[in-house]
Amino acid sequence: MDIYDVSGKLIFVTPESTLSTGDLDGADLRGAYLPGFDFEALILSNVNLSGANLSGAVFYGDSLIDVDLSASDLEDSNLQGCQIIRCNLRNAKLRRANLGPGNLGDQTWITGSDFTGADLTDAKLDFAIYDEETRFPAAYDLSRFQLVHRRDYDSRR
Repeated sequence: MDIYDVSGKLIFVTPESTLSTGDLDGADLRGAYLPGFDFEALILSNVNLSGANLSGAVFYGDSLIDVDLSASDLEDSNLQGCQIIRCNLRNAKLRRANLGPGNLGDQTWITGSDFTGADLTDAKLDFAIYDEETRFPAAYDLSRFQLVHRRDYDSRR
């Protein structure tokens, strides 16, 4: 599988036609052009996707750990039921992105992630689990989301 940046330059090659967990660990995919790409059911760790076009991408049920998604385009993407742990989403475009629960009720975790400057217009964040390390855009009205603090989630278990 070949992955290109927005200018058409080849930036990553895997020998298989589909991705498996671990294939992208530590990969530098800055500026990758992957609109609508299906990342479903992968574990992505220490991947640099800053400035990438991931609009409409499917991350359903993924684990994103220490992934740099700063200034990336995640508009209309599906992040339902993901574990988004310590990720950099500063200045990312998340318009209409779905970070709500998965179809089986799995909640999305956004603990330790940084959404500073992100565009969350019409994004779905209902029931996403956050913690004191999670950063949200300044002056953003989070009351419209039914976010769940991790301590409240843990106390219900």
